[in-house]
Amino acid sequence: MELWTLSPLAHGRGAFPRDEEGRPYFPGRDLREAVLAAAFLYATRKDEGFKRRIRSALLGEHENLKALARALEDELFARYPFLEKLAPPERLYPEGEVRPRRVLLVDLESGEVVRDEEIEVFEGVLALPWELGEAERNWLSAAGRSMAEALATMELELVREHLPKLEPFYQDLKSRRFKGATWPLRVGYWGEDPFRARLLAFRRVPEVKRALARHRYRIEPRRLLYLPKAKATLGWAQVV
Repeated sequence: MELWTLSPLAHGRGAFPRDEEGRPYFPGRDLREAVLAAAFLYATRKDEGFKRRIRSALLGEHENLKALARALEDELFARYPFLEKLAPPERLYPEGEVRPRRVLLVDLESGEVVRDEEIEVFEGVLALPWELGEAERNWLSAAGRSMAEALATMELELVREHLPKLEPFYQDLKSRRFKGATWPLRVGYWGEDPFRARLLAFRRVPEVKRALARHRYRIEPRRLLYLPKAKATLGWAQVV
């Protein structure tokens, strides 16, 4: 398998990690996190029993967001044990250039640029020597598509008022790039959401939104990262 980027891919604020020989690599744990986030959202949209359990967990008492995140992950692994065993390679090496690019963090309510910095990004192919059974791959690819389409739809709604220059990117993503992708995915450092869009299925559930507000968390992002030169957001990819 391989991972092909549909927009620049970043690991975090700053540079990619390097191995002992100085070669940049993308950590496998970041890919695992992306796959689990997509799996969680997919399960809440397709599995009513799981969604009820997650709703109860979200309405419960938790010390902080980290404690809530652990509780949600425990629910996911209890319902779908195969997900806990997912183990992509520790280091994924880019087949292409890794270079710094200017990235802006923009407030979606005011349109104000909150942060302007250079981040190391990659565009191209990541070799992915990861063995998955056919049933697992089919389930995960459906999960990835569900997540990618939901995120693209929400972000398109959010950018229309203050970042209309990004509309063509999202329109192309939804109408063309996703059409040919069997397993689209949102990977790496693409936003500030600690839940990485896991909770989108509860975006319009008032009692859940009120419960999360106690932790000063909002499901819809307040700010968005994008590359001004490319007029694109980070982290869109597909597994082939």
